[in-house]
Amino acid sequence: ELSYVTARFSLKGEYIAGKDGKTSRAGWYVQTGYFIIPQKLQVLGKYDSYDHNTSAADNITTNYVVGGNYNFNNWSRLQAFYTIRQEEGTAVDNNYFSIQYQIGF
Repeated sequence: ELSYVTARFSLKGEYIAGKDGKTSRAGWYVQTGYFIIPQKLQVLGKYDSYDHNTSAADNITTNYVVGGNYNFNNWSRLQAFYTIRQEEGTAVDNNYFSIQYQIGF
């Protein structure tokens, strides 16, 4: 895991690998964010890649994500993201938009 965060800019990344029975899996991501309005409006971009079976060909899923967070206060925010998904092998048209309201307590 790698993380670099300042008051307005963030850069994060992580690599994972493991076994599920005899199947080896691996993945990684890198994400960056920038507060356009400090502590309120943040834009983000993310790239992630996941190999469901490292021994097999044509099974990596890749996501390109763009979006943003709006922090109402220090315990609630609205998140909206658009994800472009690409699969090796049999591809499915499954890009999606997600929105959520998050509350912490």
